[in-house]
Amino acid sequence: TEGLSAKTVADNITENEPKGRDYHGSFAIQGKFINVDGLSKTTIDANKEVRQIKEALNLKYGVDYTIPENKATLRYGKIRILTDGDDDGIHIRGLLIRFFLQWPSLFQLNMIECLSTRVVSVTFPKTKTKPRHEICFYSNPEFKEWQSQNSHLLTPKVDVKYFKGLGSHKLGEERLYATDPKLVTYQYTGREQKYVQLGFNEKFVEKRKPWITDAIEEAKIAEPAYITEGNLSIKSFILNQLIIYHRITLKRCLPCIWDGLKDAQRKALYGILNSLYGSQ
Repeated sequence: TEGLSAKTVADNITENEPKGRDYHGSFAIQGKFINVDGLSKTTIDANKEVRQIKEALNLKYGVDYTIPENKATLRYGKIRILTDGDDDGIHIRGLLIRFFLQWPSLFQLNMIECLSTRVVSVTFPKTKTKPRHEICFYSNPEFKEWQSQNSHLLTPKVDVKYFKGLGSHKLGEERLYATDPKLVTYQYTGREQKYVQLGFNEKFVEKRKPWITDAIEEAKIAEPAYITEGNLSIKSFILNQLIIYHRITLKRCLPCIWDGLKDAQRKALYGILNSLYGSQ
């Protein structure tokens, strides 16, 4: 999970699962996980979180887990990633996927999953003809598309709630993920290596630049399909989801041509000026 808040959500979900925590475990990643692309196994294993994950799962390098005898040595039958739905959550998801790609057999067994979580919920009040009901969105592109087509429905009485990560979920809201989970299962064929390097390898910086800038221009026309349930290839994850992280990171890092400020600087300046002169 992405941090302790996501771990709390995961633990609350497993309490509603058969056999609960007796059969389900959780492990919190603190901050960004290590990018293992291009690193030696010695360097990778020097990372404390890597050692803890390998020990918890009983993962061994060079083992083909499609062989039943080897699969039986694993301590868990599924690996489910739980992160925030924002761009940082996508990046952490990607770093974990890249780590588990050291064992392609795990993907052949459909063991690597991600639980999609809400980023926006729209709650409509009770009327004479309809009961109170809620629509949940599991990605920002999904919500933006719906909003562009249904803006007339967003009256002042309609409650639009943005979830700032899993930490903003109230106790009990995680039950939705137990009763109606949106699961993505990652597929890897072994032919996606160039996309994996494009997404994660530090030596591919020059190739990554035109990829990101082209994606920025394409996003102005239409956002790529964002899968929140079902099977998703590693290639599609990198080209359609990981690219969102790279796009937003670039936007954060580059100052605007109009005022010379980055997004964070502009927000800080607005907060200061608003606190000083907001009432005038």
